Amino acid sequence: MQWSKLSSSQFAKLARETVCVLPIGATEQHGSHLPVATDFLIATALAERVDNACREQLLVMPGLAITCSAHH
Repeated sequence: MQWSKLSSSQFAKLARETVCVLPIGATEQHGSHLPVATDFLIATALAERVDNACREQLLVMPGLAITCSAHH
C-alpha cells in the first residue's frame, strides 16, 4: 500500500510492525537516451512490484530522489 494514498484513519489502523519501504534513487545523467530520474524511477517501480508480490502488506513511502555524482 502506498503511504501517500492512505487517509489519516487508515494510517492509524496500521500495525506497528508494518514494514516500510523507502525507494531511494539518484538523479544524474545516464546519457542522452535516458531521463535523469532513471535510478529514482527504477527504485520506485521496484518497491511497488515488491509490495504487489507481498499482497500490499508493505507500506511504500514516497520516494526520495537524491543526487551526489561527483564523477560527472
